[in-house]
Amino acid sequence: MHWRKWWSLCLAAVLVFSLLPSMGTGGTRAQAAGDVKAGDGDAPLFEAHFEDGLLGQWRPRASEKLDIVTEVGHDRTHSLKTSSRTETFHGPLIEVLDHVQKGSTVHISFWAMYNEGPDSQVINGSLEKEYNKDASSLEYATFASATLNKGQWKKIEADVVIPGANSGITGFRMYAETPWKKSEEVTPADTITFYLDDVLITAAEKIEIEPNIPNLVDILGENYAIGAAIDQSALDSEDMHSQLLTKHFNSITAGNFMKMDAMQPQEGQFVWSEADRLVKFAQANNMEVRGHTLLWHSQVPDWFFTDPNDASKPASREQLLARMKTHIQTIVTRYKGKVHTWDVVNEVISDGGGLRNEASGSKWRDIIGDVDGDGDDSDYIELAFRYAREADPDAVLVINDYGLEGSASKLNDMVKLVEKLLAKGTPIDAVGFQMHVSMYGPDVKLMREAFDKVVALGVNVQVTEMDVSIYSNNSEQEMPVTDELMLQQAYRYRELFDLFDQLGKRGVMDSVTVWGLADDGTWLDNHPVKGRKDAPLLFDRKLKAKPAYWALVDPSKLPIYRNEWTALKANVSKLDPKGQEDILWGAVKGVQISHLAEGTSKATGEARVLWDGKKVNLRVEVQDTTRRKGDQVQVFLGEEVVGNVNRTSTDNVSAKKKDPQPGNGQYTFKRDGGKGKDQKVYQVKENKTGYVVYASLPLSAALLTEGQVLSLDFRITDEHAAGQTANIVWNDITNQQPNKPANRGKLKLGSVLKQTKVTYGKPVVDAKKDGVWKKATSVATDTWVIGNSGATATAQLLWDEKYLYVFADVKDPLLSKVSKNAHEQDSVEMFIDPNHNQTTYYEGDDAQYRVNFDNESSFGGNALKERFKSATQRTKGGYVIEAAIPLDQVPSGKNVWIGFDLQVNDDQAGNGQRSSVSIWSDQTGNSYQNTSNFGNLLLVQK
Repeated sequence: MHWRKWWSLCLAAVLVFSLLPSMGTGGTRAQAAGDVKAGDGDAPLFEAHFEDGLLGQWRPRASEKLDIVTEVGHDRTHSLKTSSRTETFHGPLIEVLDHVQKGSTVHISFWAMYNEGPDSQVINGSLEKEYNKDASSLEYATFASATLNKGQWKKIEADVVIPGANSGITGFRMYAETPWKKSEEVTPADTITFYLDDVLITAAEKIEIEPNIPNLVDILGENYAIGAAIDQSALDSEDMHSQLLTKHFNSITAGNFMKMDAMQPQEGQFVWSEADRLVKFAQANNMEVRGHTLLWHSQVPDWFFTDPNDASKPASREQLLARMKTHIQTIVTRYKGKVHTWDVVNEVISDGGGLRNEASGSKWRDIIGDVDGDGDDSDYIELAFRYAREADPDAVLVINDYGLEGSASKLNDMVKLVEKLLAKGTPIDAVGFQMHVSMYGPDVKLMREAFDKVVALGVNVQVTEMDVSIYSNNSEQEMPVTDELMLQQAYRYRELFDLFDQLGKRGVMDSVTVWGLADDGTWLDNHPVKGRKDAPLLFDRKLKAKPAYWALVDPSKLPIYRNEWTALKANVSKLDPKGQEDILWGAVKGVQISHLAEGTSKATGEARVLWDGKKVNLRVEVQDTTRRKGDQVQVFLGEEVVGNVNRTSTDNVSAKKKDPQPGNGQYTFKRDGGKGKDQKVYQVKENKTGYVVYASLPLSAALLTEGQVLSLDFRITDEHAAGQTANIVWNDITNQQPNKPANRGKLKLGSVLKQTKVTYGKPVVDAKKDGVWKKATSVATDTWVIGNSGATATAQLLWDEKYLYVFADVKDPLLSKVSKNAHEQDSVEMFIDPNHNQTTYYEGDDAQYRVNFDNESSFGGNALKERFKSATQRTKGGYVIEAAIPLDQVPSGKNVWIGFDLQVNDDQAGNGQRSSVSIWSDQTGNSYQNTSNFGNLLLVQK
């Protein structure tokens, strides 16, 4: 996965974290400052206050300097100062194993402060664990962290489980550090001098699992193995993590200790102890083992790529191939018949496209290159699979990568690679989708398409490292883990596993692995945002089942989560006499109807919703290739309800319905199109994959106002040959839509749909309006994100096969770029979503381009900086910007829609502060990270 060594920083510790502001007193002061003492009962097990001026057993982790200082203390006069740090992991460390009971749960706390450097910085409380007095077995874990403000003390604390005696634990050391970075990425802000005080360890209530809840594997394990990634503590039968593992899972993956640097740190010196222990544990508990990973560009010892006789020189092709073969075959041979599946190569596709090379972090391709002379340099991948197959003909061999489920470009690169390798006879059995996703994306529809695209190659798919982040992007700050948030996550897990179940029943998915046993061990703590905790797994930080677990085991135990959807305002036509739909439907984002509420079915649907002053218009497309009389779509639409009672007695029920029910707005649309008056209400069009329902539902004018919230649900009925039916729904998985309107989702009536047609043309980008611009359409930034007056722009648009062209005339009487921050300078920002997936996050093709009035550019997302072109010119009333935005992933064909938005930033006072922001479409202010509210451009063919 693409987090390099973050696992080693995050996985092992059990914690319930708490970040408290500086207030009150610190720890107990019953002893000399530098001393430590064992305690019993309520007495501290360990404490350090430093008031005696002694370091005691504290020591630096490397070359940093430790001092006891005066006049800087949490609530007294002394503290422990750590200075001369040159790496993030430099910090004060102390051994505490002699002061705690193995297998117990303790509470660790300390106070930290710094007074020079950035305004804020994260300090981690971390652990170094040693097993069997073997320095090569060291594990590192962050047990708690806090974001400190300069000059202010803050408490950092957590509950931590000490490994049991059977684990072989021989060292348990606590230390403080800043979040890990590679040496070449470390900045002065990462190596601040900081202070520790009032360190305290006390006994805590033992963390235990819930032994009487259903075993996850018993519910999910019929069609695929259900696995978890672990650290060494989970192999200790006394550890609660081990008990959680053996109760709920039947497959295990070593999170860190079977990677290349762990298995062969020095050439020819293989370390078997940890992997042997894992395999033995799996055999004893009837579990499969996934070997992760044989070949990766990260966590590879430096010696692999250097000349054995001169480390300053790179290894030759022959040397690297020999080392690769030895590494793979030595390991696979040792575990032949014991490791079920191997991630043979990991993360070989570059985020920038194509295979990774040295510029994107991997030396394998550059050194080995084209071995067989066929003009292709993926030979190292082919050979890695061949070496693994020779060593174990029966093992499942996987090529594993991240982002395949959400990035069309990365998926396409993987498909091309695997297709090419298979054509050469490369023994690839499956493609691994890491599936580090969030509650907000990618859409299940995109995931299904991605899986199917790979399966079409003739290989299986696996989910190898799954977690579901509670955050929508890589910049959100920490938020509280609320019941509502966990319920939303639960339904996200449910829809994902519904998809996995379908693939499992087809026999094309045989393994699903979550990346960690519980939230206490997630790699997403402190990554990608320092100091941010996540909650992405099925069990919480005290190893208790979360709503996500119950969503998979028994959804009836959960309250219904009410999904929300926004319908934009636009007039849309019915099908024309030739059966052609209104082109405007292509601009509308669809909501997925994918929850299987009753029966068995592969059918799914997508609904698009618009509204005008008289009605709500629907386009519901159903994926169902077997046409039967009982196939239908039901829509439940009406006034928002309190409990199960409508706020008024208004009855918005259609005049024609199959099963009369109370009020509650139930509409039934049969696949055969219905008869008589029904045909005026809706139309049905068959297509290659199923059918599409077009419906116009009249509602009272009082309900059809911007900002109004209605209750809404969709239910698809799929009839089988034997007359049995299945129901697929959007919201109410209990299938009680007619009688329990409170279980439906919410439909908010939004603002006007922003869309326009863009004609074909190729202007010269010079800030001068060519004649070709005369035929160009225009858009205006008439929506306010910040303020209600200020700079605005009218922008004309053109396109060709390579670029979207923008000519923006900005009205801004006072031009300013006083601020050092590009977004606070007078500038125009252009946002683009070429594949028009309208996601709540940036996919690989989504980008942000910013140009100020002096033609200084800055970028966000996945901007193609080298190809972007712009020119500016000042005018009497402001300035103009002409820009060419690269188009790389626009689908070919007629009526192509792309997502686009245009924003104007204005420092009205000229004081370096942005005072107004106007935009064409997205009034949320999140355009830099969310494409779902962009405007829509229809690229008209020449």
